Amino acid sequence: MGRVAAQANDPFSKAVVECVIEAIHDSGMSQKDVFTAAEMSADYFYKRTRGTSPFTTNDIYRICKVINTDPTLLMYEAAKMADTQMQSELSVEDRAKLALERAQRAAEYGLAAMEGGKRHEEDDGIA
Repeated sequence: MGRVAAQANDPFSKAVVECVIEAIHDSGMSQKDVFTAAEMSADYFYKRTRGTSPFTTNDIYRICKVINTDPTLLMYEAAKMADTQMQSELSVEDRAKLALERAQRAAEYGLAAMEGGKRHEEDDGIA
C-alpha cells in the first residue's frame, strides 16, 4: 500500500494559504521571488497554494522570514479567519444547540452564585 498524501482542505489550512498569499502580495515581492528565497521549488510551493498539500510550520517560518512578517501573527490571522468560516458553516440547528448549551452553562453559573448568596444569608441569621 502506498502512502496517501495529506491535503490542505480543512478550513484552517485554507485560511493559512489565503494568509500566506495575502502576506506575499502585501510584501510587494513576487511569489517566485519568495519561494526561491525560501528555498522551495515551484512545484512544492504551488502544491501548497492550490491545497493539494499543506504548508508546514517550517514553510510558514521560512516564507515569513523572507517577507519580513511575524509567523505567529500570520497564523493568528489564519485562525481567526478559519474560526469565522467554521462558525458561518454551522447549520441553524447547530447554532441553536450551541446557543442553548451556552445559555444552560450561564444559567448554571448564575444558580451556583445565587445558592452561594443564599447560604451566606442563612449563615448570617444563625450567628
